[in-house]
Amino acid sequence: MKIISFRNNNCPLSDDALIMELIDVETKQWKWDVIYSCFDSCSAKQIISIPLSLCLPSDTLVWNWEKDGAYSVRSTYHVICDEKERSLPGPSVSRKNKVWKEIWKAPVPKKIKNFMWRLTKNILPTRANLHKKGISLDLQCPLCHHEEFSEANPPRQCRVSLPLTTVTPSVSSPSFFVFVDAGCNLNGPTVWGLVLKNHDRITTFSACKCDDIAVDPIMAEALGVRWAIQFVREQGLQSVCIFSDAANVVDCICNKVKFDAIEMVAQDCRELLSSLPNVSVVFVRRDQNIDAHNLASLARLVGNRTWVGAAPNASVMSNYAENSDTNVWLCSSLFLMKVCFL
Repeated sequence: MKIISFRNNNCPLSDDALIMELIDVETKQWKWDVIYSCFDSCSAKQIISIPLSLCLPSDTLVWNWEKDGAYSVRSTYHVICDEKERSLPGPSVSRKNKVWKEIWKAPVPKKIKNFMWRLTKNILPTRANLHKKGISLDLQCPLCHHEEFSEANPPRQCRVSLPLTTVTPSVSSPSFFVFVDAGCNLNGPTVWGLVLKNHDRITTFSACKCDDIAVDPIMAEALGVRWAIQFVREQGLQSVCIFSDAANVVDCICNKVKFDAIEMVAQDCRELLSSLPNVSVVFVRRDQNIDAHNLASLARLVGNRTWVGAAPNASVMSNYAENSDTNVWLCSSLFLMKVCFL
């Protein structure tokens, strides 16, 4: 694929340069120095934010309006209709109202549409809601008898039915558990947290990573799973379950669905897993992945770090950082006062 334009004539690349010349084939990384010398900072950051495959496959054409990247007449029709609708004058309608209009017009039984509306309004007659109305009820889940039964913990998320959410063949009696989570925003940076636990669920290793790239949440989660698989391979671990709270990413890696946006990274994950027969990727609820989530938040403060055992709490590190900033400010103020009185 050819590069269309450069920032200026000082770029070391020729006018006929290909995108491949911006990639270090050995490290499978972008050549940051070349990119920032050829493009403005905004364009350069957009380029380096594009994840690269470990396999560096050949270029392929994809259709941006389908999740699997395959062209279809149906999606083309919808794109044309949307363009026509946007060009027509009329009152502005919020996206939320438009979605609900489509739901009410959907050819499904009324009881399903009514259930969806009640669920979003949090007015389903769950035990928690009935308790709020003054009805004395046991708030424990009728299946697992542990969690509170509410919209936040529907039956499909309780401990009894949790194994049903596993979308990959899990390793029987795994020796290690790896939890991974990601965090991102439109302006970057993207952060990840990783926690390794032994068969007794004791944390033996923790790591967080921060990268100055801006990617979508689904891509950030996919990159996190790939990082976790690479970690398992580098450490030579056997019989491992890797947990992620991104169900769509896990589904894509396991070939249950196809998302073109992360297919390249998912393919990397499948290639890595093919050489690790006793390693599986499993979906887990967010509340069971809280340690990795906190580590991802911690990465915003400390950057790339590793710990033997559990990492310090993110709130503690945040307070430490704030206190450090305060101490620096006080020392600077005292120094200026001393200079003024000399």
